[in-house]
Order: sequence, then C-alpha cells, then structure tokens
Amino acid sequence: MKHVKLVAIGYHSISHPSNTAELHGDFYKKLSLSAVLFEEHIRYLKDANYTFLQFHDILSVRNGAMQIPKKPALIYFDDGFRDTLLNAYPLLKKWNIPATIFVTTDFVGQKSLPRWAEGHTPKTAPIFLSWDDVRSMRDVFEIGSHAVTHRRFIKLSYDEMKEELIASRARIEKEIGEPPVAFSFPHSAWNEESKRAVLEAGYRIAVGVGRGYNYGSRSVFLKKIPIGSQDDSFLLRKKLRYLPILEGWRRIIGLCKTT
Repeated sequence: MKHVKLVAIGYHSISHPSNTAELHGDFYKKLSLSAVLFEEHIRYLKDANYTFLQFHDILSVRNGAMQIPKKPALIYFDDGFRDTLLNAYPLLKKWNIPATIFVTTDFVGQKSLPRWAEGHTPKTAPIFLSWDDVRSMRDVFEIGSHAVTHRRFIKLSYDEMKEELIASRARIEKEIGEPPVAFSFPHSAWNEESKRAVLEAGYRIAVGVGRGYNYGSRSVFLKKIPIGSQDDSFLLRKKLRYLPILEGWRRIIGLCKTT
C-alpha cells in the first residue's frame, strides 16, 4: 500500500456569527473558515469515501498494528484557537470524525492575538484555548505541538529550535498526561536542520513540509493541503486534485532555473 495517497488537510480557525462576530481584523479573517463551509468540507470528504486518521494512527500503520485505508485523510488545526472548541469540535463529534490540534503553548489562555499578528481583537473574549479546553476535547482531538512561541524555525539557531521543541512537548505532557508524538512547523517554515531537531526532541512525525500528497505511511515529514478562508467544497476538491500537481511543476521549474 505504499502508493496510497495520504492527505493532511490543514485548518486554523472555524468561525460562527454566534460566538466569533466580535473577533475582527484582517489577520483573523484570513485564517478563519466559516462553520458552514467547514461542514461542507466534511460532507464532501465523507461522500468521497475518505477515512479519517490521527497522527498516532500513522505510527500504528508503520508498526503493523493497523492497515492503512485506501483513502486516508488527516484533518488538523494549528495554533489552538478557542473557536476550534466552539465550532469545529461539535461538527467533528456530530460526524464522528477524529482530528488533531497543534497548540502553541505560549498562546494557551491568551485573550488576544500575538504581537506580530495584524489586526485587533478585543481583550474581553478569549481567542485561544485554555488547558481545560484542550483536555475537554480529547475525545475528538489528538494533541500535538506547534512550538512555544510560533517563531519561524528557519530564523532560529539549532539550540533555540531544540528549546522550543522540548519545552512545548514537556508542557503538553504535563497538562494532558502524555507527550505529543506529532509536531506542526509554525508558518510551515522548515529546513533540514529543523527536521533533525524535531527527531532529536522525540517527535515521531511532523507536518507542514511543503504542499501536496504523502504516499503510504513511511514518511516522517508530511506535506499539507492548506485551507483558506474562502475555500468552499468546490475549491477543496480542486486543491485535493490539482494542488499537488501544481506544486510538483513549481519544484521542477525551480530546479530548471537553478541549473
């Protein structure tokens, strides 16, 4: 089954007028898909016969404890926005779909976006999950690490990368009782040194290393299909079909330009 296409579909935020209307600003809107469109995605993926996995399932496939399905999909969320609990969690539970959330540990419990984010959010509404929130979602969500501060790893020294990886992993283990097996690169920014740091810090699998398909279960560093705020089910279908092809051609063209 090494030629099975494993897709990792990456979200950030799921909004709904009833509970996120006061969260405004271009940065938040750019990251957030409406709950209506998110349920459209779920319906499409269900109708297309995808089987939904979590990252620890990939390790089980590698170890021979389970077989990889014909059309596997990983649904995951970066950053740890509280609207994941308010709006994504109920829909995933309704449709009986497991997912993964990668929390940035310094963001947990915060009521505003980090300083580097553009736009304004009111201080009165918590925008990120609390640790109690994280624990309450574990019947649906696997918990992974998205580092401590969300800095771009390609701009950090090797020691700084290791500090982010080890500290976030230790904090998550303290809060939920077990260490995360998976890591998601902040800003999808990575290099070979950062990949080595991820493995040395004890992670078994990571996502955010380019865009496209993953074949079989042996890959440690996974490509993703990123979701934007305007992606309805039609655009999701087009991304799943054509984005990996476009990315492949872009890499080929890039190689040609350098030779």
